[in-house]
Amino acid sequence: MGYFAEIKNNKVIRVIIAEQDYIDTLEGQWVETFTDGSQRGKYAGIDDDWDSDNNRFKPKKLYDSWIWNEQEKRYDPPSAMPLDSQLYKWNENAKRWEV
Repeated sequence: MGYFAEIKNNKVIRVIIAEQDYIDTLEGQWVETFTDGSQRGKYAGIDDDWDSDNNRFKPKKLYDSWIWNEQEKRYDPPSAMPLDSQLYKWNENAKRWEV
């Protein structure tokens, strides 16, 4: 038994537990995923991105303007959130942090 993610348009649309023989009978693109994240970047989740060039899953990208940080294995905003005592939320239309 293994864990397999169905990929459509480079997005994970479902994850199932099955034998490889069963997966081989299914239509579409299926990629094995691992619960410990030791391979393919992370365990696949619904709406995660599939990076076929690097053979790995990435967390769902929250905003189009955010950039993949290879070293940290996460998406980062184009500008750092201010570090003060206020609460901020990212405004994608304005591409900035707002109180």
